Amino acid sequence: MKLTPLLEDVDGAHAPGLFGVLLRTFEDFRYIGDHTGTARTSTDDTAAPSAVLLFRARAGGKEIHGVDLLHFDEDGRIKEFTVMVRPRSTVHALGDAVLAGLVEEGLASAPARRQVY
Repeated sequence: MKLTPLLEDVDGAHAPGLFGVLLRTFEDFRYIGDHTGTARTSTDDTAAPSAVLLFRARAGGKEIHGVDLLHFDEDGRIKEFTVMVRPRSTVHALGDAVLAGLVEEGLASAPARRQVY
């Protein structure tokens, strides 16, 4: 699930609201494993302390398998955060649910309505 298009209007100050929406969207969210080490970030290609967190959850009655990829700065704060989920059948439904939550919280603009001819 790539949140970038959903988050064009969300800045760092709204991150707690975003995570609140995510927690309300996922059902039975649980971490099931973790790995730590060092990896290159995609933003500036520098090596950074990193963590991979494996999770399971449900959304819309479907089981989700996911991975959180975190890169940390020199102060231990999150520098880059990526979420990947599968199966593909849940990705679009999950994206729509997260966007609806962000709009409801005032953290993102509602998508433009498509004209049906």
